[in-house]
Amino acid sequence: MNPATIQPMAGPYLPYVVRPGDHLTKLAYARGFDADEVWNHPKNAELKKTRKPSVLLAGDVLYVPKSKPDGLSFTRRRVNRFVAQVPTTKFSMHFDDADGKLKNAKFTYEVDGVEMQGQTDGDGTASFDVPITAHEAHLVFPDVGFATTAKIGHLDPIDDPKGVRQRLKNKGYIKEPPSEDEEKEAALLAAALTQFQKDQKLPPTGELDDTTKAKLSAEHGS
Repeated sequence: MNPATIQPMAGPYLPYVVRPGDHLTKLAYARGFDADEVWNHPKNAELKKTRKPSVLLAGDVLYVPKSKPDGLSFTRRRVNRFVAQVPTTKFSMHFDDADGKLKNAKFTYEVDGVEMQGQTDGDGTASFDVPITAHEAHLVFPDVGFATTAKIGHLDPIDDPKGVRQRLKNKGYIKEPPSEDEEKEAALLAAALTQFQKDQKLPPTGELDDTTKAKLSAEHGS
């Protein structure tokens, strides 16, 4: 959405409970508000301290304007033509393997039924633009026989245990689905963190200290 077409929102800000798959840019497009204006609003100051606009947690409370911009006018009993341009956001995901075959690797990706081609960089990161309304991207690496589907906007913050698990799973440190047994799940997460720390030459404590958090975020790419 062109910022020049967005008017400052009038009226009160009301709480919106974040849902899975929500991120600020997507909400701004769907609800017709300016993302920067809302993110920098005093009512969202506390949320801004702990979250990134691109990585929100389901259950977070984001204050958004009540009012919406006026809709487009149309003429009855006439053919009305409208052209909408859906904004895009950057999708980025890091891939790694023991042989380094996913560095500078060619891949195809499909988003909303449209297939395109890309290539990872020298670190194994795949980056491309996707519509902010997209829910997932399907990637295929034909030369290595590898394919995966990534959900867009479903990554939880790294401060939340679910976000830590997601990143470790994406990096291959966790294979099992989440356990309903809290002790078993905590032990699984600690073991995965310990192995990650060993691989990164960090003290293998199995705990998410600040150094481990920063390294995991950097290695995951988000």
